Amino acid sequence: MSRKAKKKVKSPRKKRSSSSSQEFKRISIKLLSVTGLSVLALVILLFILSTVSVWLFDEGRDNSVTLPDVSLEVLNGCGMEGAAKELTSILRKKGYRVADFRNADNFDYEHTTIKVRTAGPEEGEAVAVLLGCDRIVYEPSKNAMADISIVIGPDWEELKVVTGEEDKVDLVQSFLDFFRDFHYFN
Repeated sequence: MSRKAKKKVKSPRKKRSSSSSQEFKRISIKLLSVTGLSVLALVILLFILSTVSVWLFDEGRDNSVTLPDVSLEVLNGCGMEGAAKELTSILRKKGYRVADFRNADNFDYEHTTIKVRTAGPEEGEAVAVLLGCDRIVYEPSKNAMADISIVIGPDWEELKVVTGEEDKVDLVQSFLDFFRDFHYFN
């Protein structure tokens, strides 16, 4: 009987160590799997964030609207002395080609207006975005001095190009543009 008793005692110990060893291996595998997946998810997340953040938050990036090769003329339509000259100076400092500035045909313009003369609609819209102006008029003219005329009204000092607002990144719009562009590339 002492032999049977010894076997009974030894047998459960082997099962316990084998059972606890298997349990340890199972837990270790689960832990490694979860850790590995977590690390992989973290790497993917960091890659996405670094890509998006470079695109969105790169302060060295030029956030201004770039125009195609068009010439502009600035016309004072509000009667405020020096308004056309000042806006011309701002546009030239930003690298835009302003061919001329002078008084408009009258000083009764209530709002700043973009007049597209010899340029296409895309160029007129680009100038409107640059300025933050929503009034675009298409007045084709073969004899125009410039491709696009900017007739400034009394609201000209509120234009984005004057206040500097066009230099600020609209993060939501940039984010949406990024994913729209990403969709087109894929």
